[in-house]
Order: sequence, then structure tokens, then C-alpha cells
Amino acid sequence: MAHAILLGERVRTRVEKHGRVELSDSEAVALARSRAIHAGLLLVLVPTIVSLAPTYALLAMLPLPFAGFWLGAVTEAVVDPVAGGGGVGVCKGIAKTTGLMVFGFVAMIVMINIFA
Repeated sequence: MAHAILLGERVRTRVEKHGRVELSDSEAVALARSRAIHAGLLLVLVPTIVSLAPTYALLAMLPLPFAGFWLGAVTEAVVDPVAGGGGVGVCKGIAKTTGLMVFGFVAMIVMINIFA
């Protein structure tokens, strides 16, 4: 929508001409699988977090959202045929995902302590 409304005609023409991404068949399948994994996890995690919030506020607010996105990214790293690299690629994907999740969790804890 922003593309159609906010961009000027000249810029929009350039973006339409040069800005498209071509996906191979395996990349398109991986993207569809990634969407399905994350949508499924959200359908399970959101009601779980909402139902646990009154009783287990810290569990529901802090680790569960991070765990859900971590699980989705790890699953994607394991089943992604585009990443390649065999076991090494899977291990790198899991390590990268775990590192980013830990960094985000620690950054959130630090910000809670700073602004609380």
C-alpha cells in the first residue's frame, strides 16, 4: 500500500522495473514452508501466552514469545533446502538463531531494568 500511495511516479516506475526479486522454485517452497511454520506456531503460542498470563505472568511475558520464535527459526533451519551445507549449514543456522534469541532476551531484560 505504501508502495502505491507514498512513492512518486518516477520512483515507482524504477522500483517496478528493477526492484523485483526472482525466486527459484526451491526458494519459493522454502518461503511457503517458513510462513506455514511461523503461522502455526503463532496460532499455538498466542492463545497459550494469553491463557497463562494471569497465573504465570513472568513465564508468559518473557521466555515464551522468545521460545516460540526460536523454535520456528530452528525448524526452518532444519527443513530449509535452500540453505544447503548439510549438517554444517543446519548447525550454523541453529547457532545463529540461538545467539540472536539470547541477545534479544538479554537486551529486553536490560531495557526492563533500565526503564522500570
